[in-house]
Amino acid sequence: MVPVRVRPLSPSDAHALQRILANSGSTPGVPVWSESEIAEILASHRGWGLEDDFGLGAFILVQNLPIAWEILHLATDPRVRRKGYMAELLAAVIAARESGKEVWLEVHEANQPARQLYEKMGFRNVGRRSAYYADGGAAVLYNLG
Repeated sequence: MVPVRVRPLSPSDAHALQRILANSGSTPGVPVWSESEIAEILASHRGWGLEDDFGLGAFILVQNLPIAWEILHLATDPRVRRKGYMAELLAAVIAARESGKEVWLEVHEANQPARQLYEKMGFRNVGRRSAYYADGGAAVLYNLG
């Protein structure tokens, strides 16, 4: 396996993140963020990436709220899917959170691989937003206390 490293992201990583988003297949009904939108988010929020010798393979963007971290977006480049990159990155982000902070995220109900990963990582399914996405799909809410 190629060695990987977790590192903080900065606005200069926006191009690489936009490439991952464009290649990863977006959630139905959710537009892919532009490079400038990603740079703006990285300037004011926290982000981590997992990179190998070929560049960034996965990323997570987090909003730091007073009592929780909300995962705003995460994606894996198709070239490294099913290689454990997101599990490793998610574990590192969970370990980096401040003591006592919960982690929240939402996912399209049809994204079974992601839902299985979150449940394997200890997230609990705590709710649902019916017809949340433009395609009529529900958002499933997850929490890690």
